Amino acid sequence: MKRFGALLLALACAFTLFAFAEDEAMNAVDLQLLDGEGNEVTLFELMQGKPVVLNIWATWCPPCRAELPYFDEAFALYGEDVVFMMIDLADGQSETVEGAKAFVQNNGYSFPVYFDPEYATYEAGYLGEYIPMTWFIGADGIISDYVVGGLQRQMLMDGIEKLLAGAAE
Repeated sequence: MKRFGALLLALACAFTLFAFAEDEAMNAVDLQLLDGEGNEVTLFELMQGKPVVLNIWATWCPPCRAELPYFDEAFALYGEDVVFMMIDLADGQSETVEGAKAFVQNNGYSFPVYFDPEYATYEAGYLGEYIPMTWFIGADGIISDYVVGGLQRQMLMDGIEKLLAGAAE
């Protein structure tokens, strides 16, 4: 039964939706996570006046794995100007911190990875029923867009360009 549920979740993750209207304003909510060394960090600490791309993923999620190379490319291009928060749902059962770290290292990804063993992303309202989820947060702390499901490369780059254009205003 667990495999069937995971399959349904994976299939649902395959559908991508932009689900935020331009005229709505929604403030980001702070979020407490663990960094790669096990230290507690928060979204607001990491922002430091920069826009944020916040992505929630897991190694067992096929659409998550499919979009990670795009995030790595974007991090290489925009990592100086945009904070990337790649949040792995390491619950200790279906996903472990050690397993996620090994996955990132084996794939040569350079983006920073944060871990959410307590589902703080869910409690803060960033995690819905499906992953991956990606949030685009302006330097002012206003959420400009979010995407449920796997992103295509151009969608990610367009979202980042929109964040940077907003920062320049």
